[in-house]
Amino acid sequence: MSVKIRVSYTDDEELAGVIRLLSPLGKKWKVPRNQKGPYKKAYTEERGKRKQGIKLD
Repeated sequence: MSVKIRVSYTDDEELAGVIRLLSPLGKKWKVPRNQKGPYKKAYTEERGKRKQGIKLD
């Protein structure tokens, strides 16, 4: 199973808060260098592991 997460944000403090909340996933975040428009984006992906305490049903 694979889960992809895309986050839209307006300032870096918002992204830091989201990463802090999702830190139990322990994954790397990708932040594109060239971002135009009012919203910036960041991406992460979780593959193949089932974490304890997270129900996927």
